[in-house]
Amino acid sequence: GFGFYLILTLVTALVFWQRSAVLLMASVNCFLFLTLAITEITNIFPPNEASFVEIYNFQEHTSLITASIIFGIILIFIAMFISGSAAEKLGNWNITLSYEVDNKTRQLKSLLKDKKKTYRDIVSLLAHVIEARDQYTIDHSNRISALASEIAKLLDYAEKAIEEVQLAAILHDVGKVGVPDHILNKPGPLTPVEREIMMRHPDIGADLISTIDELRDVAEIIRAHHERFDGGGYPQGLSGEGIPLTARIVCVVDSYTAMTDKRPYKKEKSKAFAIKELRAESGKQFDPQVVDAFLCVLQLEK
Repeated sequence: GFGFYLILTLVTALVFWQRSAVLLMASVNCFLFLTLAITEITNIFPPNEASFVEIYNFQEHTSLITASIIFGIILIFIAMFISGSAAEKLGNWNITLSYEVDNKTRQLKSLLKDKKKTYRDIVSLLAHVIEARDQYTIDHSNRISALASEIAKLLDYAEKAIEEVQLAAILHDVGKVGVPDHILNKPGPLTPVEREIMMRHPDIGADLISTIDELRDVAEIIRAHHERFDGGGYPQGLSGEGIPLTARIVCVVDSYTAMTDKRPYKKEKSKAFAIKELRAESGKQFDPQVVDAFLCVLQLEK
């Protein structure tokens, strides 16, 4: 009958991982064990199924029964010391492990935060480089970033994906750093040769940004932001869903702001005119679902 009490002691050790808890349970077990033995031997409460009396006659085997009871108590206390020590070591190990896990988690979060800040700083630096070349471009990109993120929300983008949209919008024209100033700031229409040089800027920007591991997905969006939904865009001639959705978003907002902004070589168009053009090109130059979402964003801004 010792097994029941030993199991209770061991279970206590495994559950609480504290020597004090094991000592308390062992003491309770000893009390219960002695109570059972005494009540059966004295027949104070006659048991339905006796543990001692049916086996031994107390008058004839007094010393044997007493030795059995003492042996049972010793077994319980041996289990207490063994399991108590193991429980305490296990508890201390668990505390140490939890501390190490928490510490490593804090370090990892700090490193990720620093890493994120680093590439954010890189993005900021690149944006300022663009600004130094063309004041219009940075203001234009900031407006696109705000509008594109609103479209992304309407299209049920996850929070992390919306951040990617914002980065892609800010950096979509970064490839213009490779376009000569006399072409970039020319106050008039470009010649065919100049236009061909200007059309290289998506590839230049994508190749530049792809050198940053965290921005490789953004690089492909930059490369595709001048593709057309009907396949007539550049540089790869992608079409439909073959164009990344974020690139399709940037394309719509980029075109809208290009029409409504004043440039050295053109006057700005009215918002009504730009909206009409977006609708006319829906399914041709632009993704219809993106156009619809963008028109909703413009409606909410009013």
